[in-house]
Amino acid sequence: MTIDDLKMLTKTELASVLNISIRSLQRKMNKGEVPEPVKIGASLRWVRSLIQEWILAGCPKNYVHQGGK
Repeated sequence: MTIDDLKMLTKTELASVLNISIRSLQRKMNKGEVPEPVKIGASLRWVRSLIQEWILAGCPKNYVHQGGK
């Protein structure tokens, strides 16, 4: 794993990656349809490599990272 694998996405960036609005992302978060974010202070962030893994897995609900690399 490299430092690039650990780059974080903001809510706005994640919504853009998923091609949905921030409001739609918030709804999906409330339903548990996206991976849990990491809380840094008052900010929410998603590890980019984990989001890529989730997308490649077909965006399953209640996704739990399986470890690995």
